[in-house]
Amino acid sequence: MKLADISNSARDYQREQIAAAVLSRRNGSHIDIIGSPVGSGKGFTIGELMRLGSRPLAVLPNLNLLNQMHQRVAAHLEEDVDVEQAERRVSNSSMHRTRAIVASAMSIWKDDRWKKFLDRSIWLIDEFHLGNTERRQKILKVAADHGVYVVGLTATPFTAKGLPLENCPTPCYWKTYKDFIDDRWLVPPKITMLEPKSYDYTIFDEITFNEYNCDELLSEEGTVHEFANAVMQYYNQEPSAVYVSGVKVLKRLVEVFKRYGVQVSAVWGNQPPEDRQVNMEAFLNGDTKIIVNVGVLSYGWDFPELRNVFGCAPTRSLSNMEQRLGRLSRPLGGVLNNDMSQEQRREAIANSSKAYGRYFDLTHSTSGIKLCTPIDVFDNASRQDNERREKMVSAATGEDVDVLEVIEETADEIRKQEIKEAERQKAQLGVSFEKSDGDVFGETRESKRGWRMYWGPFRGQLMRKVPTGVLRSHLRRSKPGTDYRKALFRELAARESVA
Repeated sequence: MKLADISNSARDYQREQIAAAVLSRRNGSHIDIIGSPVGSGKGFTIGELMRLGSRPLAVLPNLNLLNQMHQRVAAHLEEDVDVEQAERRVSNSSMHRTRAIVASAMSIWKDDRWKKFLDRSIWLIDEFHLGNTERRQKILKVAADHGVYVVGLTATPFTAKGLPLENCPTPCYWKTYKDFIDDRWLVPPKITMLEPKSYDYTIFDEITFNEYNCDELLSEEGTVHEFANAVMQYYNQEPSAVYVSGVKVLKRLVEVFKRYGVQVSAVWGNQPPEDRQVNMEAFLNGDTKIIVNVGVLSYGWDFPELRNVFGCAPTRSLSNMEQRLGRLSRPLGGVLNNDMSQEQRREAIANSSKAYGRYFDLTHSTSGIKLCTPIDVFDNASRQDNERREKMVSAATGEDVDVLEVIEETADEIRKQEIKEAERQKAQLGVSFEKSDGDVFGETRESKRGWRMYWGPFRGQLMRKVPTGVLRSHLRRSKPGTDYRKALFRELAARESVA
């Protein structure tokens, strides 16, 4: 692969991604990751690396992406491309294969079908964070030992705590969703975070929070009506996608829309293919403006005309949250071109009919179960600092909020407060000291005595610092007559007397 051969149609960041992989390989790397957000055109990068590579293989996570990539790569390369998927099998003989091949991840990792592709010069694995199992890690090591250059592409190359994926290298290229928005390659979001009224997540703990329980909880009549009313109030007759937690919620929500005379499309995982196609076409053609889905409109679904996303499916997955936000991020066709400056792109998007996308977070909660919110996507520090996160969530809650501005302003205010506090502590003793150090005047030292939480996400923390909803959840589950239950009761009683 030669840097000079990169296509002139590549955007500047795509050129940087390709150059990073080429240079990393030249420096002896065997496995690399390219981190690029949803909507940034990773398909072009894959196609270009396949054009530059001598014997490339692209691995896609699902059938929809596989078929899209097959057509895209064949057109980009202007050559035939073989497919390895289910009953479609590439010949075992290198004499009877096309130069470039695309494969389904589900098929290739199954029954050792990957072994016949050890003659490839490069494996390009899309949505690399999916299926990052110990078995796949061993397969990739074998491939690397055979001289294959493995390149994973993903929008989320780090865990929610900001660490690289397990047993994976630090990305050779990485820019965040916010970086691309700031550069105006992507459309900025406007986010409305709404506090729920008809349900209470404090009945869950880390163990019982799962899809089935959410589907049961959120399918209650009052909750479904709350979702439907919010969608009808805000969707403004524009193309809108609603994400729900399960088929039970989906069917009840569709029924409520029908009562209001609103026709919607509905798609879910095990829906008959012909029914799904009819529903998708009705939405894409504009016959319906709302599409309700369970786990379908995520990886590989690109619809630039989408204006609104309603998040009615709680999640603790940063990847899931970023995927939903990413559905809004693509500019309309013809708005941007590659030779525009950042300011020109900013002006072009602002003057288009899609100056921003709107995300409505309808499962926002500040309970003990730490659900993922848009704040976590745009502010990495908040994922490690609960107090910072609570301040930002509080500041961002409300209608028609530009969450990027909120994060910037709140982060700046937090930073100023931290500097002010550090200066105050320094003035007290004349020296700098850690918060855990003692203050002889007793003004900054926090008492360490008191009952602490036994289990759950707040385990080990003082009860007086834990949200009321979490205390109530523990009280319901604790054994009657125990000292722990009595302590919970006393703390709740004290708070109610103050209120």
